[in-house]
Amino acid sequence: AHERAPSESTRSVLMRTMAELRELHTLSRHDGYVRRLSASPDGRRVVAVTDTNYSTVWDVDEGVPLFLLDAHEDVVKDAAFSPDTPMIATAALDATVRLWSSVAGRALRTLRGSTAGFSALQWAKASGQLVTASVVGEVRVWDVESGAALSTFDSGVVGIQWSDLSPNGDLIEIVKKGSVSIFGLRTGAPVHEFVVTSAPLNRVRFLGDVTRLLWWNRS
Repeated sequence: AHERAPSESTRSVLMRTMAELRELHTLSRHDGYVRRLSASPDGRRVVAVTDTNYSTVWDVDEGVPLFLLDAHEDVVKDAAFSPDTPMIATAALDATVRLWSSVAGRALRTLRGSTAGFSALQWAKASGQLVTASVVGEVRVWDVESGAALSTFDSGVVGIQWSDLSPNGDLIEIVKKGSVSIFGLRTGAPVHEFVVTSAPLNRVRFLGDVTRLLWWNRS
């Protein structure tokens, strides 16, 4: 659960149990707004992305920070736990994607090749590959073991804020302010564009399959 308070804005993360809706911990030692959160597959850890060049990994049960993922030279825009390996990926405006041990916080490797900063990333659950989107619209699929880019296409969407993969990994949706563009991940071919609102979108998600989208904004 994510709660805003007038004095704290979005600098804190409030953890609640879904069954009893009682507060567990407030994770409040952040140096900037909490922009994004990602939970480990077992739900025992979360990584918080703020307006800084590092991310913080927290122990959910104890409510304490475990370690910082601190190596980027510019603001980190996204982070996510791997669904099947003990790794965390972070993407930043310094045009690098870094892979970390989710157990010890140790840096594993750095993915390079883009000339622009990254604004979003996702793990493809079916393949274990990493998918990134840059601020100038470039979408890349990476092999995390070799660090090689397997495929690249230009979406033409400049100023990407968010992206998300369909459950089957065939489609990627890209969010820019009030519009959502969907592309085939393997082909880069455009599928559809929704101009959904004049207000900035907070997030867009595929719902269960590839036929429905859920979106919400500040209004």
